[in-house]
Amino acid sequence: QPFTQTPSVPSHSSHSSGPRHTYTRTLVGPLCANAQRLQDEHRDPAIFFLFQDLSIRTEGTFRLRMRLMNIGEPPAPNGRSNSVGTGTMPVLAQAFSEPFTVYSAKRFPGVPDTTALSIAFGNQGQKLPL
Repeated sequence: QPFTQTPSVPSHSSHSSGPRHTYTRTLVGPLCANAQRLQDEHRDPAIFFLFQDLSIRTEGTFRLRMRLMNIGEPPAPNGRSNSVGTGTMPVLAQAFSEPFTVYSAKRFPGVPDTTALSIAFGNQGQKLPL
C-alpha cells in the first residue's frame, strides 16, 4: 500500500452481516522520491530520498515505513526510452522511522531548530522548509 490508512467511524448497514468501515487517507503529499546524491552535514557523499512536502492529517504518534524499489530499468544501449515496470516489483530494502508526534494546532509546541543536515541540503539547492 503506498499510503497509510486509518479507520474512521465505522458505519453499520442493515443489509450486511458485519460492520462496514470507512477509511481516510491520513498521509498526504508526494509518496515517492527519487534517489539523490548529496553531501551530508560533514560533506560526506551519500544517497538520500527527500520528502519535502509530506503531512499527516491526524494527531497522534506515528512511524513511517519506507520501501526501496526499482521501478524502472536503466537506459537501453540503443538509446530508446526506458521501460517502466507495469507489474509487481520486489522490495529491495525496508526501514521504519523513529516514532514522531503530530500535534493539533492548539497543542503545537513550536517549530524545532533547523538541523545541520537540512542546512547542508539547502546549500546544495534542495528546497526544504528551513
